Amino acid sequence: MPTQPSEQQVNEIGRQLAVMNIKNGMDIMAKCFHLEPVMHTSGELLSVLRDSGFTSAAWNDEKYAIIKWSDWLEIIRADWTDHRKWIRDTFDCDNFSLAFLSHNAEMFRVNSAGVASGQIYDKNTGKLIGGHWWTAIVAYDGGKLCLFFYEPITDEWVKYSGKEIIMGDWKYQPNWFLFS
Repeated sequence: MPTQPSEQQVNEIGRQLAVMNIKNGMDIMAKCFHLEPVMHTSGELLSVLRDSGFTSAAWNDEKYAIIKWSDWLEIIRADWTDHRKWIRDTFDCDNFSLAFLSHNAEMFRVNSAGVASGQIYDKNTGKLIGGHWWTAIVAYDGGKLCLFFYEPITDEWVKYSGKEIIMGDWKYQPNWFLFS
């Protein structure tokens, strides 16, 4: 009579299957896109931020793979980060932002999405809601390097124009950026 596998053995098989499915899913996703990144130096990426009026930024890479904004829109449509459940302190705004940029660096080898950190305000009353992390993306739009802001919790985005950053019901005020 065959013996039943232990709970530990079943869990180990489940973990192995989950890892295999994640890896295969990411490989399939990457093959569904035909991105043509252009490599830029960290100085060129930071110039986009400085030219937009932002001076507080950190970076970890020497080169950044930058793609067209239209490609980012396709990635955003396919991305699953916004489907995750928001959980205070354990999977909230910072985790959403980091997950989005990490998934895309891993799948597509595109590292021109970074963290924007600052405060958010109610767009109607101006009342401070609190500290927040979201995503800043440097991308080509109309042949020029431009700065976009993206909220990975809701999939809202805006091209930065030098004016207030409003996505949904919130007004965003970035204090610093991290590109890694």
